[in-house]
This record gives sequence, C-alpha cells and structure tokens, in this order.
Amino acid sequence: MSSPVLYVSDLDGTLLDKSGYLSDRSRAQLLELLAEGIPFTVASARSLVSMKERLGDLPLSLPVVEFNGAYVTDYHTGRKLITHMINPAMVSGIQEVMHQQSVIYFVSSHDGLEDHVYHTSERNGGMDYYLTEREQAGDPRLRTTSDWSEIDRESVVCFTAVDQREPMVQLRHALYDAFGSELTMHLWEDAYATGWHWLMIHHQDACKGKAIRSLMETQGLRDYQLTVFGDQVNDLGMMELADRKIAVANACVEICDFADFVLGPHYDDVVSKFLFEEYEKISQ
Repeated sequence: MSSPVLYVSDLDGTLLDKSGYLSDRSRAQLLELLAEGIPFTVASARSLVSMKERLGDLPLSLPVVEFNGAYVTDYHTGRKLITHMINPAMVSGIQEVMHQQSVIYFVSSHDGLEDHVYHTSERNGGMDYYLTEREQAGDPRLRTTSDWSEIDRESVVCFTAVDQREPMVQLRHALYDAFGSELTMHLWEDAYATGWHWLMIHHQDACKGKAIRSLMETQGLRDYQLTVFGDQVNDLGMMELADRKIAVANACVEICDFADFVLGPHYDDVVSKFLFEEYEKISQ
C-alpha cells in the first residue's frame, strides 16, 4: 500500500484467545510490531480496566476505544480524550423502560475521576457469571446499590442488560419505541457464557466507527488507510468506515458478509499473524 495504514482490532472473538486473553504468540508478535512503530490500537465493548487485564503492559502508543466508542482513552494514563455520556434527562427514562420490562441491569458511569459499575443484589445466571469473574479479578469499579439515585451524581456511559435472547430483543424494541435514534444499542450472545445475551445501551454517538474517525482526526492519522478486524455486530460501525475490513472465521453472518475477506478462527492468532506478515512484506 502506498499510504500508511492504521490497524484497529476488536478484542473478544477477534484478537483474544478462547479464554479471553492475549496469547503468548500474539503478544510476542504485537510487541515486535509495536517496537517497530506500527500504527495499531484496539476498539472494544470492554472497559479500560478489563482491557488492561487482557493486554497487560502492551505498549500501545495510540488511544484505545472502550465501551463501543463511548470513550476514546489514553491506554497508559486512563485519561478520557473523548466521551459520549447518555443525556441525564434520558437516564431515568431508560430505567423506567427497564423496570417496565422487569429487567435487571448494570449501570456504567464516571464520577469525573473514576469509572464505576453499579448493580443491585439481584442477579441472573448471565450477570452472576460476569460479576463473579469481575469480583475475582478485584475490579475496583464494582458498586452494589439499593438506591439507583446514587447514579444521579455521575455521568452514565452505558446501561447493560443480560438475559436470555427474547427478553433482550423485547427490551431493545421497547427502547427504540421510546427513544428511537437517540440511543445506540448492541445485542449479542456472551462468548464465554453461552445462552446469555448482552444488550448494551449507549449515547447515539457512541459507536466504534465514530470513535475511530475522531481518533484519526485528533492523532494526525487523517490521511492513513484504515484496516479493521472484527467479529460481532458492534464492529459494523468501524467496518463501514474502513478502507479494508477483515473478519475472523468465527464472526457472525453480518460481519462475514460485509468483510472484504475472512481469516481463520480467532484462537489461531490470525490477527497478529496477518499484521506480522503484512509488515514483513512492506518492510522488504
């Protein structure tokens, strides 16, 4: 390619292995590539806290996209460079719809200094899987509450409901009926707790594509070609923006159909292998 290339990868089901971590092989290849200055970063539904557990001290010089584009964040300092919070006037309306649908949920928020994840003591199996994993990891964001008014003092970045697919589809319809295009929502099955589906609810501008566009504009990468790697519906936004869109073999149908081409399964380190081989060709 004549123009320099920016590479952006999703994490779960794309760059990470079956256990949700960066494999030794992928880490070694990425460390070598980043040392050579390859423009690479990640865009994920995960928070920065969770990203760092998976990626460790990977020397990412570019900001990362967290919470599906709700934040563009400096990986090393945690400073939020771009934020998309849900309008405070809409927060109570979203909660009202959730309660009408008898849905239990998480609220992810920011108090100006720290991120928090609020939840009640009520859990279903999908939420319990997530919370147990987070508690075992010592996630400092977790807050148990019996009074949702606590979040009125903070900026809400995301509501997350976890349940069987049908209740989540019904909730998504109800929220669309109430708020239409004022929200961005992503629904998918949990890759690690099959049968449980996540519905993440964000500000209308919180999507990976818009976040990456802002990242490119603010980091002096406007003239770079964009190559992205993904596997799930929340990756469509960045694929629509990309000059080259690449899926992994385990990607959902929508992503495979939209991609320019499809690599092997994510657990074969196909993203880091692709990057390594392409860099070797460019360097020759």
